[in-house]
Amino acid sequence: MNHGPATRLDGRVAVVCGGGRGIGRRIALALAADGAAVALVARSEAELRSVAAEIEDLGGRAVALPADLTDATAAPAAIAQAEEHLGPLDLLVNSAGIGRAHGPVWAGDAAQWCDDVDANLRMTVLPTHAALARMVERGQGRIVTVSSRRAMQLSAFGPDDRQPANAVANSSYVAAKGAVLMFMEQVAVECLPHGVRALSIAPGRVRTRLTDDLATTGGADPGSWLPWQDDGTEAGRLAVRIAAGDLDHLTGGLVSVIDDPDALEPLLRPVPPSSPS
Repeated sequence: MNHGPATRLDGRVAVVCGGGRGIGRRIALALAADGAAVALVARSEAELRSVAAEIEDLGGRAVALPADLTDATAAPAAIAQAEEHLGPLDLLVNSAGIGRAHGPVWAGDAAQWCDDVDANLRMTVLPTHAALARMVERGQGRIVTVSSRRAMQLSAFGPDDRQPANAVANSSYVAAKGAVLMFMEQVAVECLPHGVRALSIAPGRVRTRLTDDLATTGGADPGSWLPWQDDGTEAGRLAVRIAAGDLDHLTGGLVSVIDDPDALEPLLRPVPPSSPS
């Protein structure tokens, strides 16, 4: 789907958490192609440096910042380093995530299930907390978090959503995506008076390492398990529109790559200042 003409992001600075591969990589490349300087944050230094090289080959600016985003000190340190290298932060993209507790709820390890949800929340909350402290002070900024339509819909993650019995179970992933979706909604409410906007995006069915792991665990062939829609390019285009401010009126909401963002109704509306008594 075409999300409209590209808007140049020259002079903007973005931090992409989980930017070393998958959807995060595609978002980072799209932002860089439109002129943004991009800081890439994740655990794998080799993957980050590879994406940074791709961006530099496009003529852009990028910095690789290896960090464990579940660490309460490493995440804010990465945000600080990004600003030291590239300048004040305009956009934070939360795309880091894991999903290791596969299988029915009753059949797996309960501790692993809880660890998955905790890790996904920490990888969203900690960078957001650090970025907001800077954005709110400056009175501007945007946050994009990769969630999923599965956070809002009763559906299976398998070859046919109408046949849950044939699907691979992954309830920790669904719970985590639902949690970060509601977290972003609350962030949007709190930040509305401070000039900061926060949206969640649903990237569609994109083949990633996580989905390959899901398929393999369920005994399926990753190459044919799902009707893959694209490689994350559409999520990148959507992120560019958000970075450019085109979708500020949708703050707090979930926008999918299959939506027409221009036709969506705002979830939140600014409260007009009260008249003096």
